[in-house]
Amino acid sequence: MSKFHLLLILVVIPFLTMAQRISGTVYDADESLASVQIINRTQNVVVFTDVNGNFLIPARLNDSISFTSRFHHQYKMKVEPVHFNEAFVVELKKITNELDEVYLENLPDNNSFEQETFNSKFAEQFGNDRKNNPGKYGSAASGNMDFIAIASMIAGLFKSKKAKPKVLIPLNAKRLDSLFAKDRFFNEALILKDLKIEKELHGLFFEFCETKQIDSKLLDASQQLTLLSELMEASEEFKTLIANARKED
Repeated sequence: MSKFHLLLILVVIPFLTMAQRISGTVYDADESLASVQIINRTQNVVVFTDVNGNFLIPARLNDSISFTSRFHHQYKMKVEPVHFNEAFVVELKKITNELDEVYLENLPDNNSFEQETFNSKFAEQFGNDRKNNPGKYGSAASGNMDFIAIASMIAGLFKSKKAKPKVLIPLNAKRLDSLFAKDRFFNEALILKDLKIEKELHGLFFEFCETKQIDSKLLDASQQLTLLSELMEASEEFKTLIANARKED
């Protein structure tokens, strides 16, 4: 065997080995899963599933592969010969958000921020401001209310709301805006399609959320289900306030 052929074998065989791929689709009990992180821990390669849950990742026999999704249990597997034959299916199990019961005792009422009080104050301030300053609420061509004026009233609530215990560091509007601008999950699609907040109201919604005093600790990856629940609840209250204000306008 010539030196050329020997050199060719030494170069081509490792290349062919590295060029091996495995492919498949990731599902849970309901649907295919997009943006699932797939890591070949043996080779330190990372890919993500596409919008249809499909993936393709370099792999060799016995490589360790993990599948990670924020709302599902992690799944790990070892690459076997069968995985090279055809695309295969990976099913992830959903994480059930089970929270331990928390008992709050001997907490004085004046340390709590009550939503009914907020709603009442919001409606009262909105009505009084419209009577005292009708120029601010001139009818627009679109027939919608003046959102700048409402934003001003929400800002005024920060001065009068009750203080929470000092151990709580609430999320402010700026951090929420940054979260939805940069995060893979908490993004514009979620706020538009899932929370159903109109695009022009996003800034106002973040200011409203700030008055809800959502704990900034929920930004931790392990608390994302809880944060999503808080935002869903806030979005319903916010949309109700906006709908009521539009009826009065």
